Amino acid sequence: SLLETALLASIPTIEAALLASIPTIEAALLASIPTIEAALLASIPTIETILSWSRCDDVLQIVLQNTEHEQNIPLRRAYIDSLPALLDASKMGVIRWSKRLLRILREYLEVAGYSEHDSAIPTLQV
Repeated sequence: SLLETALLASIPTIEAALLASIPTIEAALLASIPTIEAALLASIPTIETILSWSRCDDVLQIVLQNTEHEQNIPLRRAYIDSLPALLDASKMGVIRWSKRLLRILREYLEVAGYSEHDSAIPTLQV
């Protein structure tokens, strides 16, 4: 077809244009490296602040410790209900608690009181 012939004929032109633009793109990327590096270095104090121990971590430590050992199903549910707000408040600090938190949630889901679909939903939503 005429369209196919035109497209095939334009391939060398498109290829040449792309190859010609590689040095320009490469130069632009290389020129942006100092800006990106400066931005990353400037963000380090913020990241360190976010990841440093906070009062929220103190609260999470106590809540998770109590949550781990709680056998009373209604109290377990109360702890689970409080976790989303605490985890949101801890921001990136939640990484510090992820292993312990996953272990607690797994144990809670294995408990007989969570065998019903509806009662497991709050735990799964954390």
